[in-house]
Amino acid sequence: MSAPPFRAEHIGSLLRPVALLEARRQFARGETNQATLAAAEDRAIEDAARLQERVGLRLATDGEFRRQSYHSYFYGQLGDISFDAPAGAAGSRGAQPMASLKSRIAWKGPIHAADFAFLKARTKALPKITIPGPCALHFRGGDAAVTAHAYCDVDEFWDDIVTAFQNELRSLAEAGCRYVQIDETAFAKFGDADVQQTLRARGDDPDVLIDRYIDVTNRVLAGNAASSAAPSKGR
Repeated sequence: MSAPPFRAEHIGSLLRPVALLEARRQFARGETNQATLAAAEDRAIEDAARLQERVGLRLATDGEFRRQSYHSYFYGQLGDISFDAPAGAAGSRGAQPMASLKSRIAWKGPIHAADFAFLKARTKALPKITIPGPCALHFRGGDAAVTAHAYCDVDEFWDDIVTAFQNELRSLAEAGCRYVQIDETAFAKFGDADVQQTLRARGDDPDVLIDRYIDVTNRVLAGNAASSAAPSKGR
């Protein structure tokens, strides 16, 4: 296939190189500064871009090497938002990281435009940016997480989500990015019986909820943003 989505590619995350992991540990211990960590990230991304070209992929990603968690990082740029593992979750496929919203969703400026520019300058392949899906936050907490602190009206939450994602896609298009992959893992998880049971236990009908998620995703992709995004079923 000569145009994306290509026959052979990957969604975005790559195993972190040992040198980068060590640089992160040193940074966490206060033994090095942000500039040194950024330089280690730069080298890791450059190596990853060369590797992807060398094996014949027609696209290149930065491996998500600047982020410990791609969805936590992205949503963290949209407000006071965190994801925490529920107690006793070990070994349970139905348990999902629980979302905590302490503020409304708001796009404050480009999140990945600089990442795209760095990657584009270092590869001859088509640079691709991967972002989480617009429903990932709700999936990891439901209406209860949305209304606990930040919102009284869940529909307002969805309106803010759609606006934020449209703005980010638009900013990437303006930066020259022509391939964005939306990694919406929630859609794949709807097929898991344990996940379905968890959703029902919190008051969600999986059949109704997946229709809502499809509608929200279609709203995000409507208009000019649609030309620069390729949806994904998730990992």
